Amino acid sequence: MLKDDTLNIFRKLEKQFEDSNLHRPMRTERYEAGTELEYDVTAVAPKATGRVRLVIDKFVGGGFAGQVYRVKIL
Repeated sequence: MLKDDTLNIFRKLEKQFEDSNLHRPMRTERYEAGTELEYDVTAVAPKATGRVRLVIDKFVGGGFAGQVYRVKIL
């Protein structure tokens, strides 16, 4: 886990990137604890759609299958 001051620097840089209104999205290699994410979701049976908000609780690890996180559903 990164120190709070390092996380603050990352968040300031992300904000500056977002504020620049580039057409290319920022590439994220890994999410840090406290990051909030929001996704559109679709259920299979019965068919329904919705939106889910998550907050990263902990980075668990990574490897061949990708990144693994423990998240909390908001």
